[in-house]
Amino acid sequence: MTSTIVVANKSDLGHVSRETPALPVSCSTGEGLDELIGDVARRIEEAWGGESPGPTRERHRAGLEQAAAALERARLGQESALIAEDLRLAATALGRITGRVDVEDLLDVIFSEFCIGK
Repeated sequence: MTSTIVVANKSDLGHVSRETPALPVSCSTGEGLDELIGDVARRIEEAWGGESPGPTRERHRAGLEQAAAALERARLGQESALIAEDLRLAATALGRITGRVDVEDLLDVIFSEFCIGK
C-alpha cells in the first residue's frame, strides 16, 4: 500500500479527474469524508500493528482533547468569525504539543482568503 492518499475535493461539482486514482470527496456535502477517515484510520492501524500508541503525557492528552473540542465547535459553527476562532484554538492546542504550528501564520491565511466579519 502506498503511503500517499490522493484526494480530489469538490466531487459534488463533477471536477474529479479519473486520470489519477483519487478518493473523491466533497467538503461542502461531506460525500467521501467517511471513506477518507476510514482509509486514514486503517493506514494508522496497519502502521502501528493494530495498537494505538496514544498520548504518553497528560499535557498531550489534554491538548488533543482541547483541539478536538474546538474542531467540533468549528464543524457545528454558523458564524465565520467564531469558526475561525475555534480553528485558531485548535491550532494553538496542537501547536503546544508539536511546536510546529504558528497561529499567526494560520490566521494570516484565513483572513487573507476569506471575508470574515463583513
